[in-house]
Amino acid sequence: MRLPPPAQVLALLALVSLTACQLKEPSTVDPSPAGVSTTAEITAVPEANLNSPIPVSLVAASDPALIAQLEGLTSLAWLHQQATLERTFAGLIEVAEGQIQPGTTSVLRVPSPPGGGPTVFAFAIFHFPGEHRIRLQHGAVNQLTLAAQGWSQEPQAAETASGPGSDPAPLSAPPLP
Repeated sequence: MRLPPPAQVLALLALVSLTACQLKEPSTVDPSPAGVSTTAEITAVPEANLNSPIPVSLVAASDPALIAQLEGLTSLAWLHQQATLERTFAGLIEVAEGQIQPGTTSVLRVPSPPGGGPTVFAFAIFHFPGEHRIRLQHGAVNQLTLAAQGWSQEPQAAETASGPGSDPAPLSAPPLP
């Protein structure tokens, strides 16, 4: 029996690996407790951030010490400390990220971390100084706008995690000081 050359074996293995990756179906199950997640529908005005894309992170935390730390962070501080916080509080933090283009609307959803109802923050990286951090309503669809130099948050009717037939929770919380 004659064996194929090593280059052909490697190419075949690579092809099999790539095919296996493509066959894997994405998960449609929300890993959070009882499927509760927090959604942000984010609209960026055309002149937002000097007409530059805006990186946004939704951060759900269930640990009181972590929540206290996040409440004191600006968006730039979050960016610099994110990897450390995710390592230190592994399993107690969930993060969803996206880059929002000016003049578009995008939806980000972050699941609840284990440990109960989290506090959820949104951080946006603008070219302008400021905290650029807001608190979101957990389990709701939050309507947010990335304005020219910062966030604005507007209350709107939307679905909540409370279920059908119940009064929806308020959708906005005041920006943090």
